[in-house]
Amino acid sequence: MLDVENLSITFHAGTVNEKKALDNVSLHLDDGDFITIIGSNGAGKSTLLNCISGTYENDEGYIVLDGKEIQFMKEHKRAKMIGRLFQDPLKGSAPDMTIEENLGLAYRRGNSKNNLYERFLKIGLTKDEKEFMKEKISQLDLGLEERLSTKVGLLSGGQRQALTLMMSTINTPTLLLLDEHTAALDPKTAKKVMEITDHIVQDNKITTIMITHNIQQALAYGNRMVVMSEGKILMEFNKEEKEKLSVEEVMKIYHNKSTQDLSDKMILD
Repeated sequence: MLDVENLSITFHAGTVNEKKALDNVSLHLDDGDFITIIGSNGAGKSTLLNCISGTYENDEGYIVLDGKEIQFMKEHKRAKMIGRLFQDPLKGSAPDMTIEENLGLAYRRGNSKNNLYERFLKIGLTKDEKEFMKEKISQLDLGLEERLSTKVGLLSGGQRQALTLMMSTINTPTLLLLDEHTAALDPKTAKKVMEITDHIVQDNKITTIMITHNIQQALAYGNRMVVMSEGKILMEFNKEEKEKLSVEEVMKIYHNKSTQDLSDKMILD
């Protein structure tokens, strides 16, 4: 389903700031896999997602998604297949547009038969589309289905992140990338958004990669866990191995195998 082979990228090559951000990374995901990735700052986690999504162009290696080689494909074309959430709840949605309008744009994303702005901004949503949006947003159980005309900029961080999650999955993506998407939320809200995430991923069998600094979260969700350090995959655990691990054991293994230190945030989480 997803094959990342010998992926490498160097930032600031040939300068004093040269850094090997990814060093010969290989990773395989089957359909429906939900992989969590942990590692210290600078381990290469977000860089890996940026290469998969097309934000960065890798120096070496290749990326195959659903049988198609995509490493030379432009980012906006990959976006038709890849849904992505970022740490900042303000990314991924338009604050001056309503909940309904944001969902409408996401719903029509990647539809080559229609021009998004021409059809949506001039004609708007059909009655059936509006009912579909209301039904979808009600699944979040946040009461947003009664606030479809509310501008997104008026929502809380948790509500906005949940909305962005729905926008990213309203047309089931081939691959979902979650880049610390609960890190900026308070613990109670983060727990709610994570429960919603797991529900959507499992119900729709979406192949997913999630970066998190929360070791407990990485152990609790998904069927595989990958540990990265210095641009390399340090360790990988399957579901059965993951279920036997504690946070303390993961920290001990990491310190024994890595020259990097876990961040204070990971330890506190």
